[in-house]
Parts: sequence; C-alpha cells; structure tokens
Amino acid sequence: MEVYTFDKSFQERINEFTEILSGRETIVPASRIKSEWSYHIELVIEPVGWQALWKIPRLTCQDLQIHYPTVVVVSAEHIDCSELTVFVKIIAVQDEIHLPEKYQVPLIELYPTKSQNNSTLDVIGTAECIEQLRFFYNHLWMPWDVDDDENFDWVLLHLETRLRLFFDIKRNNVNKETADIIRTLIKEAKDISDKISRLEADISDDDEETEDTKFLVDEGKTCQLMKLHLRMQQIKAEVNVLENPAMRDVLQRNPNSNTPNRQVKSKENLDRKPEAFVVWQGGSLEDTIINLKKLINL
Repeated sequence: MEVYTFDKSFQERINEFTEILSGRETIVPASRIKSEWSYHIELVIEPVGWQALWKIPRLTCQDLQIHYPTVVVVSAEHIDCSELTVFVKIIAVQDEIHLPEKYQVPLIELYPTKSQNNSTLDVIGTAECIEQLRFFYNHLWMPWDVDDDENFDWVLLHLETRLRLFFDIKRNNVNKETADIIRTLIKEAKDISDKISRLEADISDDDEETEDTKFLVDEGKTCQLMKLHLRMQQIKAEVNVLENPAMRDVLQRNPNSNTPNRQVKSKENLDRKPEAFVVWQGGSLEDTIINLKKLINL
C-alpha cells in the first residue's frame, strides 16, 4: 500500500514549525510544546475514519510478543489530541500474528495510505500533519528538553539551530565521524529516556511491597535512576556543543582531535577512579526524582 511522503526544504520546515508552535504570538517554553501540538492537531487531523499503516516499533513488538519489524493496517477511531495518540482498529495483519482488535497508538507511528474508504476526508492534510509531528519529535525534540527553564522560549532557543544541524548532516556538510557521534548520542539519550520512564513506572508499581522489601527494591532502582540521569546530563552537554556550528567547524578542521580526545578523556576518568556516596532515606517517587535532579546539577 502506498503512503504519503513529504520532502521539504529548510525554509519550508522552519516556516511550518514557527507557525505551529508560535502562531499565537506567545513565549512557548518546553513544557508547552506538547499542548501547542495538541492544539494544531485538533484543528488539522481528521478525527475518524482514515486508514493508515502502523509501523510497530521494536519495544512494542517485544511487549506484544511479535517479531520485529511488523506493519499492520489500521483504521482511526478516535484522536486523543492531548496525548498525541489515536485509538485504532486493526483491520489487516502480516503473517499469522495475534494482536488486540483495538489499540492506542502514538500518531507518529502511523502512515496514512493513499487508498482510502472515504474519499471525502482530507487525508493529505492529515498525513502532512502527522509527518510534521514525526519529523519534530524524531529530529528536533531532545529527551532533556522537558527540564528546560520555564523562562526560555523553546522556539527561539532550539528550533533554527537543530533544524540547521539536521540539514547540515543531510547535505553532508558535517563529516561522517561527527555525524555518527551526534546520531549515536541522541539515540542513546532516547533509549535512556525510555528506560527512565519504565523504571519510574516499576517503582510506582512496587508500592504494594512490604516496607523492608520495598526499601531494598527502591534503593536499587533509585541507584539505576541516578546513573541514567547522570548519563543523560553528560549526553546533553556533548550534544549542546555539537549543535553549535562554530564548534562543529572546529571539529571539521581538526578531524583527528574528535574521537581520540573522547577516548583519552574516558581513560583519564577511569584512571582517576572518582567516588561519590549517596545516602538515600526513602520517600516518594516524586521526591526521589527531584533530589536526583538537584544532585545532578551540583
């Protein structure tokens, strides 16, 4: 089945995202980005009745105990604009696999098809909006953005810089080594973000444990959370440097100083064997996360 695809220039992208995120002429901190998308989606996407391919991601395939990759045909039944998801009915599957008849799917995992049962729907507009959302969250939004200062405008701070980085890599204006480092760091950060979310959910589910067992379980998981948050901050610092065109230019002119320096730095850190001690006295999940963030920012 054919799906809609869109290939846009830098100027088209920046105009679109500026209009979507700053169309109401207000400062948009990171905490409001999702709600701006929700507002736009509610205006543009057809609420029900269109068909799409659902490209099921690896982790969801693992949860559903099916092979990866798997693609199924679905029909949209209800859009949850606030969560950027859609409730779908599965109408065709690959091979002999068993899936729930209905499922709640992130919009960015759907690819509306050119062949539709209802030709009166604006499926092109729906497909374009979903593609904009997918491009934004795949290439412009970073996992650490949720912790941005509320006084900063995300659009002014990040949109043009990250969009230029994407197009610089696409046009081969960034050498392969630097581009690979950037991709690897961002992928690791997204994996860490998924692990943090799952770990926080596990800690919440452990509330029914006995007090002694709960303390031991929470202590171990809190330690894991701390390590993940620390690594996330390290990645953030590195990516912030690489987002800067001037710093990338320095790396381009000094290609031999890139990976070796990272290796030397890692070796020096290993040789020093720094130690840190954290005394945790228990508490709620929210208190734990707040204290971890305070520790990271020391």
